[in-house]
Amino acid sequence: PKSKTLTFLNETAEWLKDTLGIKKLKNCWILTDTATKTVISAHLGIDEYHYGGEATRRARTNYLRAISSIKDINSYVKTHTPFCGLLVANTKALPESPSSLIGRSSGHWKDEWANIKWLTGKNVERVATKLLKHGWKALKVPPFYTLYMPQSR
Repeated sequence: PKSKTLTFLNETAEWLKDTLGIKKLKNCWILTDTATKTVISAHLGIDEYHYGGEATRRARTNYLRAISSIKDINSYVKTHTPFCGLLVANTKALPESPSSLIGRSSGHWKDEWANIKWLTGKNVERVATKLLKHGWKALKVPPFYTLYMPQSR
């Protein structure tokens, strides 16, 4: 069923392209969950370097779930330049995540790898809103996201 797909990310990718520009997006880092990053990177043609490559695709590296403080976000920003922003899903508004029967059967695709609610983690939305007090701005990104950007960007 359509409710169990990630096609809503097409709208997110288009908004990012129209707002930030494809040239900028192809040459900067966006911190977000691995499912969102994979779909957006494929949609926009973001190269392996700024996308994170195989480690992101296979969800071996999931920085977003590990975030528990602004210090964690600032640490990522310092080591991933140029940095475009932190793209955070509104987990309460997200539809049910897709599941792959074949992926589960073969063991090569775990359900949580496409579950944006799980990939986002418990702390990110709370920590991200605190960025606003530190000079960041927030932009609503359709249909279920907020892009947090440092003011200097």
